Amino acid sequence: MIRVAAFLVVAAFASPAASDWQYTKWGMSPQSVLAASKGSAVAVTQAEAGGLRIAGLGLEAKYKFPYKSGNYDFDGIFYFKNDKLSAVSLTLRDMTQSASLLQSLTGLYGAAIEQNNKFGPHRVWRDVKSSNLVDYHQLSDISTRIMYTPAGGSDASGL
Repeated sequence: MIRVAAFLVVAAFASPAASDWQYTKWGMSPQSVLAASKGSAVAVTQAEAGGLRIAGLGLEAKYKFPYKSGNYDFDGIFYFKNDKLSAVSLTLRDMTQSASLLQSLTGLYGAAIEQNNKFGPHRVWRDVKSSNLVDYHQLSDISTRIMYTPAGGSDASGL
């Protein structure tokens, strides 16, 4: 069962192009991301935007989208810095799947390059195939999130 779940996560999360996430490319404009989503992404409201902003990194949430990988359902957010796609966040909808998701990601990416358990499991992997950083964070029983960013950071050159 775990192997099947790990395979589904590999198939869905693995990016076919280097340093991109799924159907997007780092550095895309908001309009290009919206077009690439083929209707799955919608603008976040003004009320939502403030609560979703990651001020310390200068990231603004512009679009939200539903995302499914195997048996996992997520609420996704496209984050932009200076109107360039800089991060993708996936928040797991069913918290009972958090441990399974962590096992699947560990099976996919191997040993984490960073980890701690201060407020819940937190792992960071470097996805060598797609040149992305993958940040898994489970905040107690409140939320579980995966954040994808280019391995060079949100200001990676060449975008």
